[in-house]
Amino acid sequence: LHRLIRRQRQICIRDSCYSVLFLAGSSLLGLGTGLTPMLLATALAVVVALAIYGLRGYLSAVERHTLQPSVTTAAPGNLQPPGEARHQGNDLAVLSHASLTITSSLSLQDTFPAMVQDLSEAIPAETAALFLVEDGRMVCIATGGTGPTPWQPGDRLPLAGTAAGHVTTGLEPLVQDDLGRAQPFKEDTSLGRLGFRSSAHLPLVSADGTLGSLVLATRQPGAYHAYRVALLQKITPQLAAQLRNSRLYVEAVRMARLDELTGLLNRRALNEALSAEIERCRGTDEVFSLIIFD
Repeated sequence: LHRLIRRQRQICIRDSCYSVLFLAGSSLLGLGTGLTPMLLATALAVVVALAIYGLRGYLSAVERHTLQPSVTTAAPGNLQPPGEARHQGNDLAVLSHASLTITSSLSLQDTFPAMVQDLSEAIPAETAALFLVEDGRMVCIATGGTGPTPWQPGDRLPLAGTAAGHVTTGLEPLVQDDLGRAQPFKEDTSLGRLGFRSSAHLPLVSADGTLGSLVLATRQPGAYHAYRVALLQKITPQLAAQLRNSRLYVEAVRMARLDELTGLLNRRALNEALSAEIERCRGTDEVFSLIIFD
């Protein structure tokens, strides 16, 4: 573009020189023919026309150089595939909204489906699940998405032979591009039976260590390329922190209902149970009885 600007400048100077030479020649010719005023007027018009033409080209090149929007070209090592660069701002906005959603409540069964819905605006997620890994088992904490899911909250599965066990050990994302083929992990086999074609498994790591995994799946083959995995890795820290906080909250609630010395349910747990039973009997017109042992 700089060469183009220099070229336009040269054209402008060249045309001006031609115009001056034409004006000088016309004046000399006019001295001998007596038509000097007419030739001078014609030469002046040519000078103005060529000057405007050259100046317009020069200014146009300068304008294109100064006002042309910046375009980022994906380098070979860039994670963005063709066509994703223009959506980067929108994708980051989606991640920000999803982060706010997941941190809005300690009840992951309420916030996780809403977070998955937010993420689906930037990343295909027809089904998703959040797993907690503890005591050699993977526990389904929450599910989300518009498609079917092979798991339900509360499901407890052996950790051996699962993608959750793989990613929580290696701490690296695992992507399966074609679930139609035989899969080495139990979760992907279950997803493939439901018609899903690709999946992504990401470890959830907090300050206390590895907590579990995030699973997403879609019917699109090869949907989870490097750019989308990088986007997911931006939200997994918030998800891991919220999973940790949720576990601490559940544990605090459990301990608040237990007697510290005996481990039995305390007065608070008794009040909660009584209130729940009274409300149940009111709705069914059943007789409520209380038996006290001392």
